[in-house]
Amino acid sequence: MKQFHDNDEKNALFLSMSRPYITGVIIHDPINNEGKEIQMPLFMDIHTHVPGLTDDAAEGAHAKDLETQDQHGAQYLKYWYDKESGKVFCLINAPTKEAAAAVHRDGHGLVADEIVEVKEGL
Repeated sequence: MKQFHDNDEKNALFLSMSRPYITGVIIHDPINNEGKEIQMPLFMDIHTHVPGLTDDAAEGAHAKDLETQDQHGAQYLKYWYDKESGKVFCLINAPTKEAAAAVHRDGHGLVADEIVEVKEGL
């Protein structure tokens, strides 16, 4: 599967006007300079219990995701967490569930318990 990198001149990521994250990728044909938009799936991952979760730990793990995401053609968009329960939720644009999981695995090793493809609602 082709990996997309925002610094690759042949691939341009574009942002939707209605939401501040990538909704598609344009693949450019270098011969005729035409492009085709591909919708990238949106996933929510769920970590049911991260022991000893702190504000700094959540921020640090997300920073490592951002460092690793390009290697897997993914974009980690947002995260939410509850220190008391240790629950963490991450919103990701990625080509596959496996790519979304690989970012966590390679970035910090805290793999999600569940990854669900989601659609944005109102």
